[in-house]
Amino acid sequence: MAQLESKYLFVTFERNTFASLNEFINTWAKGYNYLNMELYTDIIYKTQYTTTDLQNLFVWKNGMPLSSKKEISFQEKLNKKLPIINELKNNWEEDRFNDEFNNISSVWRIFLMHIIQPKQYPIFDQHVYRAFKYIVEQEINSALPIYDKSRMKIYFNEYLPFYLNCVENMDESFTSKQLDDALWMFGKFLNEYPKLLL
Repeated sequence: MAQLESKYLFVTFERNTFASLNEFINTWAKGYNYLNMELYTDIIYKTQYTTTDLQNLFVWKNGMPLSSKKEISFQEKLNKKLPIINELKNNWEEDRFNDEFNNISSVWRIFLMHIIQPKQYPIFDQHVYRAFKYIVEQEINSALPIYDKSRMKIYFNEYLPFYLNCVENMDESFTSKQLDDALWMFGKFLNEYPKLLL
């Protein structure tokens, strides 16, 4: 038996419910792999966006080129307001943002806040929400509500305070994007392998 074990590399999954925030980020961020990351990383910290920059960020978020319906919405509701987006990048005003962009879906609205102020407003989607609900309430199959108002309320009242608390308490060697990545990967894992944590 000892000879068999020395020949092969057997791996087990160990559930560690006492891991620290830093261990969590270190473990899960490593597995993050999202298509066309350069569309995000090469653009996100620019002080001013071009039309191409803005479109590439939304293509990245969408995970594929925008459908014709989404492209029309992008042109009408976002690209036309590129000067305002760039003004808000340099001088954030939440009230002005809300006035200018209250007619877009919660998914795009939250992502727009993120690309305008990436350190202040994290990315928020179904995977991140699922991870958050498991970490805070040990719920595995949590789904985001379908209504925009409910999503915005969850984002501001529940997720954002949790996220900012994590940023404040994580090791300085990690970036906020690594925290995003770890949450996304863990949420994706929960979706694909929920029984491993039961």
